Amino acid sequence: MADKNEELERLRRQLVEVTAERDKLLAENRRLRRDYSTGAQGSGKVSLPSSSMKPDSLPVTPVAINNDSPLSEKVKLFRSLLRGREDVFARQWWSRKMQRPGYSPACRHEWNPAWCGKPRLKCGECHNQDYIPVTDEIIQYHLEGRHTIGIYPLLLDEACRFLAADFDKQFWMENATAFLETCHQMDIPAAPVQLADEPAAPETADIEAKIHAST
Repeated sequence: MADKNEELERLRRQLVEVTAERDKLLAENRRLRRDYSTGAQGSGKVSLPSSSMKPDSLPVTPVAINNDSPLSEKVKLFRSLLRGREDVFARQWWSRKMQRPGYSPACRHEWNPAWCGKPRLKCGECHNQDYIPVTDEIIQYHLEGRHTIGIYPLLLDEACRFLAADFDKQFWMENATAFLETCHQMDIPAAPVQLADEPAAPETADIEAKIHAST
């Protein structure tokens, strides 16, 4: 019983510390927004960092998408929500030795002995990189199950347009609720999601926060 009380007290103190840090960050965010608003009004012009992808090229469609929607609309929705780097994507592979899946950048030279240094070199160290860009066809094949791809969410300018957070263990509901509340306070669209290939479990919750940045 004593050990349980000590653990509860430790968690209570930790929660107090996290709450205080959250309040501090929210106050800092409000200050930055106020300073930004004042500066924008004074200069009449706002300068934002450049991005490796033009957001207007993939607008979020207001049309409701369902199972009966055309595949092209589903592809458009996918690309509007999960917007990462456009110049490269990851392709899933299966390791027979380790008996588990993995991901690596999709490259036109992969396993070509004249160009590819695998397995001696990692893809990031190779000087003959020729990555395959993301296209509607690549996304379509992913949705049809022909292959499984991964997105590189961190852009070349270190911007990120969406976040995904997974909460589990004992206090998953409290943590997920606090996450959602924080997103709403900062005007970040966020909603809980249930992954299609995972059964619902009472002890876990997935929260996806989709962030739109103006560039």
